[in-house]
Amino acid sequence: IADPLFHLMKWLHKYISNWGWVIVVLTIAINMLLIPLRISSYRTSQKMQRVAGEVKQIQERYKKYKFNDPKKQEMNQQVMEIYRREGINPVGGCFQMFLQMPIWFGLNTALRYSIELRHATWLWIRDLAQSDSTYILPVAMGLSMYLVSKMTPVPTTDQQQQTMMKIMPISMAVLFVVFPFSSGLALYILTSSVVGIAQQWYLNKTHPAPVPAKSGKGGKKG
Repeated sequence: IADPLFHLMKWLHKYISNWGWVIVVLTIAINMLLIPLRISSYRTSQKMQRVAGEVKQIQERYKKYKFNDPKKQEMNQQVMEIYRREGINPVGGCFQMFLQMPIWFGLNTALRYSIELRHATWLWIRDLAQSDSTYILPVAMGLSMYLVSKMTPVPTTDQQQQTMMKIMPISMAVLFVVFPFSSGLALYILTSSVVGIAQQWYLNKTHPAPVPAKSGKGGKKG
């Protein structure tokens, strides 16, 4: 994906002289195209929030069993019955991230190996192909990702998964500090997160949190 992405950036560069602003504009455009997926993901999260009480009741009944116990399979079947009843795709909220990841790798590759992008500057960044020595971009990126995660409905009742979702922004920021990811990639993720904050604010305002479904439909007893 690096080649088509770079050709698109070169086309934008005809109209925008700075490569950093090219990345910003490209990021905004991509996120605008992904709005339908964000809306779909948001609706999935809302549906999962609505049945979270039922799902938690089932999980509580089966928590005494070990992971490899056949009863756990029974628990999963009951949870999936609820999801089918409500028309929920459990992985529906992940599509947007899965689509973004190839773009991340493609952009990082383009920045690393394209001669035109070497020593490209943006504001305080002296080289978009290199990591940010001031750590401003990674920190800002982590904070913006944290804000998005705080604003987004949590589509799970599993405490471990909730904890993972909370620490992911911090982990990403640490990765960009420890490993030499390009500043251009950090700029892409930061811009994407800022756009995500605006989109999520609008969705939260126009589609308030659903009323939880009444308990008692959670299937058979374990």
